Amino acid sequence: MIRELRFCLLGLWYIGSLVVVSLSMIPFYLMRSIVENFVFKDANKTQVNWSAFYWKQFFHGIVSGLASITFRQMARAVEMYSGVQVEFSGDKIEKHENAVLIANHITSVDFIVMLNIAMRKGMLGNIKFMSKDSLRWVPGLGLGMLMMKQIFLKRNWMQDQQSIAQSFEELQTERPPVWLISYLEGTRITPSKLKQTQEFAKERGLPILNYVMYPRTKGFCSVIKQLKQGGGNPVISALNTKHIPYLYDITYAYLAKNTKENWEMKGHNAAVKVSEILKSGYMGCKDRKILINVKKHFLKDLPSDEEELTKWVYAQWQRKEALLKELFEGNDNIENRLEWKFKGEPIQDEPFKAPDFLEIPQAKQKALLMEQTEKLVKSSKKNL
Repeated sequence: MIRELRFCLLGLWYIGSLVVVSLSMIPFYLMRSIVENFVFKDANKTQVNWSAFYWKQFFHGIVSGLASITFRQMARAVEMYSGVQVEFSGDKIEKHENAVLIANHITSVDFIVMLNIAMRKGMLGNIKFMSKDSLRWVPGLGLGMLMMKQIFLKRNWMQDQQSIAQSFEELQTERPPVWLISYLEGTRITPSKLKQTQEFAKERGLPILNYVMYPRTKGFCSVIKQLKQGGGNPVISALNTKHIPYLYDITYAYLAKNTKENWEMKGHNAAVKVSEILKSGYMGCKDRKILINVKKHFLKDLPSDEEELTKWVYAQWQRKEALLKELFEGNDNIENRLEWKFKGEPIQDEPFKAPDFLEIPQAKQKALLMEQTEKLVKSSKKNL
C-alpha cells in the first residue's frame, strides 16, 4: 500500500512540475516570438537590429533556463533517485561544446540519459531534439519542447524538410549554444521492428544487425548538408562548421545484475523503463547499469554526398553492432553482469554532479555569438 501511494505521489509531483514549469515559459516564449520580428531591419536579413537581437537572446535564456529546471529533475530521477549506475567510455565530450549527437534507441529512458549527459556538460538548457511529432502532445513535456523550439518530424519528407530548414535559418543567423540530438533509428527497438530492419538489410545486401536497427538517414543527411554547405555560401558553411564543429556518436547498453538467460532482444530486455524508476522507489534500480560509449568525429570530415553520408552512417551502426555483440556475447562473467564493459574502450571519469541553478555558458557563448553574427552580416552584405 505504501509503495503504491509513493508511486502515485511521485507521479503527481513529476507531472505537476512539468506542467507548472512549462506554463511559466509561455509569457517569455510569446515575448521572444514578438521580438523575433524586429531582429532584422530589412527583408534580406542583413541589417541587424541589435537592441531586438539582445532582447531575443534574453528571452531565449529565460526559456532555456526554465526548461533546464524541468530536465534537471528528470535527469536526477535516474541517478540520484533510482540509483542506476552510469559508466562512460570512449572519447570525452568537452563542456560547453556545440555538437550534433546521434545515438541508438532502446527505451524511453534513452531521452533522460541524454539529459544526464547534457547536465554534465553544461548544455542542459541548449538541447534541441529531432523528435517524432507525437511528442508535442505529451502533457508538460510536449509544451516544454515546443517552447524550446525542438524539431518535430512527421516522417513526411516534404513537411519535415520545411521544419529542418526553418530551424537551421535560426541557427545560422543567431548561432546560439546548441546540441542537435537525433535518434536516427526513429523508434525504440522491439523484436518485430528488429525483424523488419533485418528484412531491409537482406533486400539491400547489408550486414544483418541483431543489437541495433538500421537508421533512417534522410533527415540526418539534410541536417549535415545544411551545416556543411550553408545554402551554397562558403562563408556561412565555414561559420557553421566552426560554430558546431563536432559530431558525437553515442552507443547505449543496459545491464542488469539478474537477467533471464533467454534474451529475446539480445540483452535489451535489461533496459530500464520510466515506469520501473517510478515504481521501484528510492535506490530501487541500483542493480542496473547504463553503459555510454562516445565516438567523436569532426563535422567537416563527414561526406557531403548524400549516398556516401548514408554509407558512413550505416558504418557507424555496424560499429555499434560489433560493440554490443562483444559486450553481450564475449563476457563469461554471467554472475555479475554489472562488471561488463565495452571491450577496448577507455573508461572516462564522469561523476554525476547536479549543476548550479541555470548553468548556461552565457559569457563564453555570448562573446562567440556576437562575433560570429557580425561576421555573418558583413559577409552577407558583400555577397549581395
